[in-house]
Amino acid sequence: MTTAVRPATRPLSVSALNLLSTCPEKYNLHYRRKLPTEPSIPMEKGSTLDRGLRSAAIGNAWTAALFRKGVDLYLEQEARKHEVLGWTKDERRDFREYLVGKMFPAYLAWPARRIPLRATQLKLQGEIAGRPFVGYVDAVAMDHEIVDYKFHGRSPTEGEKAAEVQNYLYALLYRVVEGTTPPRVTYLHFVGAAEPKIIEESYEINPGVLDDIKRDVALMIRLLEHLEAGGGGEWPRFRTSCLKWGRRCEYWDKC
Repeated sequence: MTTAVRPATRPLSVSALNLLSTCPEKYNLHYRRKLPTEPSIPMEKGSTLDRGLRSAAIGNAWTAALFRKGVDLYLEQEARKHEVLGWTKDERRDFREYLVGKMFPAYLAWPARRIPLRATQLKLQGEIAGRPFVGYVDAVAMDHEIVDYKFHGRSPTEGEKAAEVQNYLYALLYRVVEGTTPPRVTYLHFVGAAEPKIIEESYEINPGVLDDIKRDVALMIRLLEHLEAGGGGEWPRFRTSCLKWGRRCEYWDKC
């Protein structure tokens, strides 16, 4: 008699579960089949800003010197990849000056910023419906508001704005770990190719809806584990995000 062996349970990220709920086929290609995605200059620009903000965080504030150090370190570490992408040394230098000289000061001068903060770069690790979860929050305000950063060289389209389910996943994981329901989730979109500006996108969190989301998450996890274990049924195939927003992702040709 052969006993079925359950695969090792790996932690799910907020991004993974959000992708599973909005575009199962993209989740399948990225997380199950592990098809690689090609890096791009816009992606690298976002990563450069992200590294700078992560490096600049000290306690509940940021410092310009550490932001500059983080940006410089990332550009130095990834210089070879950037050259292959066609992102020239002069272009990287100009972008670095834009981030250090304009974007970061614009953020510090932003009148609606949540400073002082309760925490920056907070790791949330817990369990929902028997499945381990891990997520990272860019910042948490004193009233437990969750703040996440997005970088665009232009104003974000509707498809690039945060999906509602992601807001509640962040809030749900925060409640599981911290024991408090955040009042809202706010996304700060850093935009502007020449002159920077910050677009705020906030979502109020309804505790009742959060309970519904928790039940939905449990159902998604059961489906996921059933399919991962080789159970019957087919992997859901539909292009929710593509159909809703009219945008093709990097897996379009493989979908």
